[in-house]
Amino acid sequence: MKIKKIISALLLIIFATMMVNNVTAKPKPSIANWTFMVYMDADNNLDAWAYESLAFMEKVGSTEKVNVVVF
Repeated sequence: MKIKKIISALLLIIFATMMVNNVTAKPKPSIANWTFMVYMDADNNLDAWAYESLAFMEKVGSTEKVNVVVF
């Protein structure tokens, strides 16, 4: 019974060590020069224009130098 616990613990340690070694570093994201942030609250009769504006911003999208964020 004791030997099973020891073997299980050793296998767990070996497995955890293998998993840590397989983790690769993620590349650092580039920082944009500009961030264009829009807060859109169109829960009224202006919602059609809000969706149209959102569609325009989606069409342009973000680039390496400009982030477009809409909430």
